[in-house]
Formats: sequence, C-alpha cells, structure tokens
Amino acid sequence: MGFFETIKLLLWVVFIDCVGVGLLIATLMWFISNKYLVKRQSRDYDVEWGYAFDVHLNAFYPLLVILHFIQLFFINHVILTDTFIGYLVGNTLWLIAVGYYIYVTFLGYSDDS
Repeated sequence: MGFFETIKLLLWVVFIDCVGVGLLIATLMWFISNKYLVKRQSRDYDVEWGYAFDVHLNAFYPLLVILHFIQLFFINHVILTDTFIGYLVGNTLWLIAVGYYIYVTFLGYSDDS
C-alpha cells in the first residue's frame, strides 16, 4: 500500500468502522439495554447513550488491534495466498476479533453491583 492508500484506510477505520458503526451499535444497545436489561427500581435509572458508546469503544480497541495490526503480519504471506490455510488464518482472526468484541461488550453491560 502506498501513502495515500494508507491514509484512506486510516480514515475509513476511524470514521466508518469506529465512529459510524459505533453510533449504530451504541444506539441499538442503548435501546435494548433500557428496554429489556435494566431493573426498574426507579424511573430515573437507565443506561445513558454515552455509556453505550463507551462500551463500544472499549470493545472496539481489541478488534482494531487484531484486525489492523496483528493481521498485517500474516496478510501477504499467508492470508492472500488463496489456500485453505490462508482462509483458515484470516477467518480465525476475524472470529477471535468479533468474539472478543462480543465478550467485552457483555462485560460492559453486565451488572457487578
């Protein structure tokens, strides 16, 4: 990748992957958590949207590291070889990243009080 492709990828990851998708996921999880997951002790007790976005950011960081840093070590020599091992390594990294995202999101909404 050249300089401009790297800048384009960086802008895509920040504004589309992190912020854009984060707005959608945070809004969806905010609605679901307030509708179905909050114990109704009082009317003022709810999950704030900012907290839902913060949970997304905390869960997005490991996904970012796995897919945009660790995967770079394997992309040219393993993943792009169009072999079974390439598909296995690429899809396994995605599985680990998405699984980690779901796990950290679960921890963010779990009640430890």
